[in-house]
Amino acid sequence: MSLENRARLEGRQGLLAQALEEWLFILVTWLVLAFAASVPLVFLLVYGFALAILAGRFHALGVILHDGVHSFEISRRRSGWLALLAGYPITTTPEAMRFHHLRHHRHFGTANDPYLKSGSKWIAWSVTSLKGCTLVLAWSIRPFVGLAVLALRGLGANEAAEAGLRVYGRGFLQAKELDPSTRQELETCLKAEKGQALFFVAVGALSIWQSAWMFAAYWLPLWFAGFINVWRVYLEHDHEFRRMGALGHDEAGESGDTRRQVWRSTESVALYRMVRPLRWILAPRNIGYHQAHHLSPTTRLQDLPRLHQRFADDFEIASDSRFPVKSGVVHDAVLSVPVLEDTQRTPSEGTRRDPVDHTLVP
Repeated sequence: MSLENRARLEGRQGLLAQALEEWLFILVTWLVLAFAASVPLVFLLVYGFALAILAGRFHALGVILHDGVHSFEISRRRSGWLALLAGYPITTTPEAMRFHHLRHHRHFGTANDPYLKSGSKWIAWSVTSLKGCTLVLAWSIRPFVGLAVLALRGLGANEAAEAGLRVYGRGFLQAKELDPSTRQELETCLKAEKGQALFFVAVGALSIWQSAWMFAAYWLPLWFAGFINVWRVYLEHDHEFRRMGALGHDEAGESGDTRRQVWRSTESVALYRMVRPLRWILAPRNIGYHQAHHLSPTTRLQDLPRLHQRFADDFEIASDSRFPVKSGVVHDAVLSVPVLEDTQRTPSEGTRRDPVDHTLVP
């Protein structure tokens, strides 16, 4: 899998085109509901299907934004269109998703992994269900908490602003600690909340004007999408694997055994028998091929099924004692996550990014 196969913003297969495609499905579904609203019985019969379709499409918007978060080129551009089409409607900004999600990849399976599960299974299930039920509500509040932090600073209430920043960082973005580097990233997230807040002001006005319609066509499907997303993430990660050190560090020297452990400690829910018929809703746009995604996080989602099969074939022919590494590990020093490419180089010979212009250099 070459480095050229990363997500793009523009083009027929770009993220903006994908987001517009999802919005086309959403708009058509809304039109069907609008026509069916005149006959209550028909509306009730249609609504069950519409709810599933809308939830799946909102879920897919999050997957599209997730693909952009893993691309340094797209992240550097900070596309307002991508935020508007795929971020704000599902209660997040690219900066907020980047903050917590890339930490998950960097520290996968360690105490610093924000998605780490602990405790008994029934506690994990309870916590996951609670997160799923409250995700949309909490993340709808998040931008206003962020703006409150900025406002308190402007008024000179630094202690209150610091307390608010802790709530914002640890409570909403799952920051494990507030070291200088983390604080710098949080500042970027705070600045991005202005657009999210403006979006919710507009949505709030619509919700007051058309409360029944907005609840049925937007808020309830969005809540359902959040619930599905939280449970998908739960099922994708075993976490019995404990990684010593952070994935993506050049000095870590990922070995074949480590990659086998990553494979075994993640799940590809797209292959679950019960999920397959509903992948368009439960695991849209190949996000369900999570094992391949963790081994090659910057590979675009369109290529994950083929990459999954390649890895599956490699692991199947490997002995239990040693996995013959067929691809070198290329470390993206900017995003701090490993990338795989077809090469015979050892992990220590991985490509680095030039710190000035971020071009790939040996």
